[in-house]
Amino acid sequence: MNAYLLDMRAFHASPVPKAPGSGEYGLPQTVLAAAKQFNIPLHAVEAEFWIQITAPEDLAKAEEVFKSSVH
Repeated sequence: MNAYLLDMRAFHASPVPKAPGSGEYGLPQTVLAAAKQFNIPLHAVEAEFWIQITAPEDLAKAEEVFKSSVH
């Protein structure tokens, strides 16, 4: 899973494409640009595991993993 806690100023930044010429915007790219533009400090936390979410059933699986890891 991936989680972001965003400073509200990040929502005032223009969306940034995932790659040059791409029509798809990327949250990490936009957050980095906002951090530079608004002088927002960034703090990364290293992940212990990762779950790819590309379909609705992946979200259900991630929810079960999350529920089982929080006690």
